[in-house]
Amino acid sequence: MPVLLTTTQEDGKSVPNTAEGTVRTNTLPTSEVKPILTLQEIQSLTDPSQIGDLLRQLNQHEQHVDHELDLLLDRTEALDDQMNSLLRLQPKLNKLNTGTQYLASTVSHTCELAESVSGKVRELDLAQTNVLVTLSKVRDIMDLKECVEGVLAAMGQNDYAVAAVHVHRYLSFDPALVAVELKTLGMTEGKPASEKIQECVDELHQRINRGLDDAVRDNDMNSINRYFKLFPLIGLEMEGMRKYSLHVCTQVALRAQQRLKAAILEGEATGDDQKIQLVNTLQLLFQDIAGEVENQTPVVETHYGPGRVLPLIQALMRECDRQSSAIIDTFLTKRLVHKLVADINQARYSTHRDILVVASSTSNTTPGPDPRDIEGVLWELSAIGGHSGVFERFMRTRAEAEHHCLSSPTKEELDISKSETTEGGSSRSRSTTPPAANAEMIVSTGGKLSKASPLKRSPSIQMHPDEETRREHIKREKEQRAAFLAGVSLELLSGKETGLNRRVQEIMGQYILIEECFLMSCVHKAVKLDTHDLGQMTSTMIDDVFFVVQKCCNRALQTHMIGCICAVLNNANSVLENDFTAVLQRNLTTGVGDTMSQFFSTGDFKNVLEKVQRKMDTSAVNQISQYLVHLNNVETSGQYLLKLQGGLKTQFAQFASSHSEKDKQKGLACLDDMLIIQKCYNRVLSEAWKKMFSKTVFPVLISACEAMQSVDYVISLQDLNFYEVNDPFVQGLIRDLDEVINAFKPHLTSTNFVTLMNLLIQNLAVQLEAAVLSKSFNQNGGIQFDKDLRTLIQYLANMTDGTVREKFARLTQIATILCFEKVADLMDYWGSGAGLVTWRITPSEVRKALQLRTDFSRAAINKLRL
Repeated sequence: MPVLLTTTQEDGKSVPNTAEGTVRTNTLPTSEVKPILTLQEIQSLTDPSQIGDLLRQLNQHEQHVDHELDLLLDRTEALDDQMNSLLRLQPKLNKLNTGTQYLASTVSHTCELAESVSGKVRELDLAQTNVLVTLSKVRDIMDLKECVEGVLAAMGQNDYAVAAVHVHRYLSFDPALVAVELKTLGMTEGKPASEKIQECVDELHQRINRGLDDAVRDNDMNSINRYFKLFPLIGLEMEGMRKYSLHVCTQVALRAQQRLKAAILEGEATGDDQKIQLVNTLQLLFQDIAGEVENQTPVVETHYGPGRVLPLIQALMRECDRQSSAIIDTFLTKRLVHKLVADINQARYSTHRDILVVASSTSNTTPGPDPRDIEGVLWELSAIGGHSGVFERFMRTRAEAEHHCLSSPTKEELDISKSETTEGGSSRSRSTTPPAANAEMIVSTGGKLSKASPLKRSPSIQMHPDEETRREHIKREKEQRAAFLAGVSLELLSGKETGLNRRVQEIMGQYILIEECFLMSCVHKAVKLDTHDLGQMTSTMIDDVFFVVQKCCNRALQTHMIGCICAVLNNANSVLENDFTAVLQRNLTTGVGDTMSQFFSTGDFKNVLEKVQRKMDTSAVNQISQYLVHLNNVETSGQYLLKLQGGLKTQFAQFASSHSEKDKQKGLACLDDMLIIQKCYNRVLSEAWKKMFSKTVFPVLISACEAMQSVDYVISLQDLNFYEVNDPFVQGLIRDLDEVINAFKPHLTSTNFVTLMNLLIQNLAVQLEAAVLSKSFNQNGGIQFDKDLRTLIQYLANMTDGTVREKFARLTQIATILCFEKVADLMDYWGSGAGLVTWRITPSEVRKALQLRTDFSRAAINKLRL
């Protein structure tokens, strides 16, 4: 029989294990398994050492097995104790089984009892609900009977207020229930109760309507108020508001007609239609209507409820259309506006619009009507537009507030809607079987498993009759508001033009035409009557033109109408950009002729200054004086235009917030066009300065710089000391420049003087640089030129606030190069040695400047690495 032999290796030793004919290991970790030896192989062992090892392994395994057996025998007592404990628990487990069966039986019985009780509760709840409904119907029948009796009694005593209260109570009942409940009242005064109560309601309607009509005819305010507050009680809200609105509108119309008649009579008494205060009459109409809205709102809201003022607002707006149209027609007739417009149109087609043609004509009159005759009409038209705009915005705001009050749900409606949403959600939650009820309820009864049915849930309890009545009442109020709102015209809210708005738009079109005529006529006259007063920088034309433009724009802003404002601003921009620019350019084309340049070429600038100041009547002096005034005119026009644009923009922002963003952007775009015109003026001024400078100052600069050619800059130290006392060049140049500057400075605006100095400095720097590059220098000559340049820069810096050193930067760097002791000194200022110095001349120009030094060799200059 073969014997399986396995060995385990632990700590380098093999341990033999044998069990049931098999040698194996169970407890010691196996790290190495040796080949299995059969019985024949064991018998074939002849080596004593191998036989000894095998015997030793078998002995160790035997010892290990004995140890395990000892451990198992030691646990026998503990196992016996555990078995005894289980035997002692058996009686308790039997009792627990019996109790569990009893509990399952009790739960099943309780479930059946609960189902029986819940059914009885539902029956009691239904009975209670029926009792409450019956009591509610009994109360309704008693209230209805009281209403019928109260109406009959009040009508017999002509007490319409009490009758209206009873009718209001009667109308608050559900019509379906009323039809049924009236049958239970039987006969009243020989007629069915339903027929009798309806006769009383109809008769009450007639009496209240007739009473209000009589009170309105007699203008009895106490009776009007007494009957007016009864209409909502009898269900005639809209009829009451219609009659009351008619009464209020009649009073407004009567007062408006009286004011218009008084204004006309006052004008006829003075014999001057221009003194009729029609604009004031229109403004009083607007104030009267706005006052009625403010005064009647509390009265209407007290008796009719919030939002019911809307019909009154609509009626007053229609009455305003009629009365304002009558006032505007009277205004157009008395002010002869239609004739004025016809004259303007005729003048536009029969005369040339070009301002240059008008300004050069010999006639003392301007085309079209006299501006003095139409300015008053313009202010009145502007005021009409402004007042009507403010009034319409007020009425539209009030109408929107009333409409919002009618169309928005009340707090009670929101509460009911919220509660219905909550009840709907909870009802859905109750009707949904919970997860525990959906699961199978396994109950152990008598050792058997059975599935118990889920508990049936009772439906939700019905709403209390009083709560139902309240909700029904709120629902009827909502329907009444909707019906009331449906019967109101919404002209103010629908965006349609009102009659007042249409009339104002018509006269604003006429206003724009008249304003354009006024602007053109005034500008024509200002240009034609242009004069220059002694001691003034500009001529009278500039102040006059911009005063008129500002007046026209301010008048347009007073209308608060974006379309009108944009039209007037565009007309003003067109006049300033096209017509007035042509005038400025025309004036600048003269005065730059040979006479002017010849006068300056004499160098007698002091004489020029004196003659200009005394305004001697010589053509040359007058030419120079006029040209400087024209330059100032252009520069001042640009400044005035910026100031005008800023002021108009500030005024526009004050009321633009009440308009849409689109309209606001339109107005701002028209105002921004003025900045484009200002840039156009700057271009005209720049071109004029270039022409004037080339004819007058530039020849002086060339002559002064040519004097440098006669100065020798290859000098000795003795010559350098001599030049320090007897300057050969720069003092003469400064003297010539000083005479030129002083000749212009008193007659130029500050901005124009800065322009002159900039041109002078720029051209002087260019001419001096050209002159320097044509000269030869030694170090002493370079030092002398550097002194001259510093003296010149200091003089010019004292004469102007501009940056002089920046414009002379190239010359200053050339002068620095000319002062070097040797060529290599350049590297102390160039490249890494430059520091914060920014060189304005190129390397080739540096070499050219070094070559001006007669004592520098070409070879040393060429060796420089720049």
